[in-house]
Amino acid sequence: MQIGPSSDAARGLRGLSFGMAPGSPHGRSWFGDTVLLAFLGAQFFDGALTYIGVHHYGLGIEANPIVGWYIAVLGIGYALFATKALAVACAALLHLFARHRVIGVLTILYLMAAIGPWVHLLAAIE
Repeated sequence: MQIGPSSDAARGLRGLSFGMAPGSPHGRSWFGDTVLLAFLGAQFFDGALTYIGVHHYGLGIEANPIVGWYIAVLGIGYALFATKALAVACAALLHLFARHRVIGVLTILYLMAAIGPWVHLLAAIE
């Protein structure tokens, strides 16, 4: 049994990729960068609209029970910062492993399920 940098165990750890290939073999992906920027924009607007909505309508308006709990425990600023930071970190990890279509689907999901309802609800404020 060989121990050291050339052993099978060491080679296995270096090649550990969880089934994901890091980066694009052809360099930067304009699609990936664009999708990541769109996701970051969706996160920003979701956070801003959530902040406005909770301030105007109260904590009960937040549809996500986990975010609602964070708001109740941490306050709206810290809660939104923590949840959006987690979402951005996860998206950065997906971007690092070139899972750009997943980020694109999540962006569309945020636009339809989070930002759309907030815009519709907040447009009714007089």
